[in-house]
Amino acid sequence: MTRPLPPKKNQWTKDILAIDPGNIESAFVLYQTGRIVDMGLCHNRMMLTVLDQFKSGQRTGRTPDVMVIEQVSNYGQNVGYTIFDTCEWCGRFIERWNHKIAKMPRQQVKKQLGLPMNSSDAKVNQFVMSRFPKTGGGKNPVKGTMDQPGPLYGVANDIWAALAVAVAYDDMINPNRKYMFKG
Repeated sequence: MTRPLPPKKNQWTKDILAIDPGNIESAFVLYQTGRIVDMGLCHNRMMLTVLDQFKSGQRTGRTPDVMVIEQVSNYGQNVGYTIFDTCEWCGRFIERWNHKIAKMPRQQVKKQLGLPMNSSDAKVNQFVMSRFPKTGGGKNPVKGTMDQPGPLYGVANDIWAALAVAVAYDDMINPNRKYMFKG
């Protein structure tokens, strides 16, 4: 679903590559000024290749300005080996990227979006969805249909979390433009 990146129009336009890491698969979203340019969910070994493609400009014609990765955090709960595997993959992604990097824990994402810390993933997704125009077809025009896709067509599962990271980071670096794209 890669689309070529349009030229940068102003100082606020940033190409944000956001990643929701997992122990086996990770989701990514390339976000630019209120729109998704590319997204996907792939095995972590493939994600290393995807990062190389973004870094070289091979995937979209230019290198994203920053990679923002959802940082693994412990909130006082016991964790299992899958969390440690996820941490190892985060380290590999950061090492592979080797450009400007930002880390945002899920709690910071919620705070930046103005949501309560106890907000569920469904509430975060609903809030992110409200930030996009309803231009597609069907019952949910933000997502749309195959014939009439909306701006969030194809967003599912862990891609929602990566998109939330991208939107939160964009809000953080552009606080005056926070609701410019609200539908």
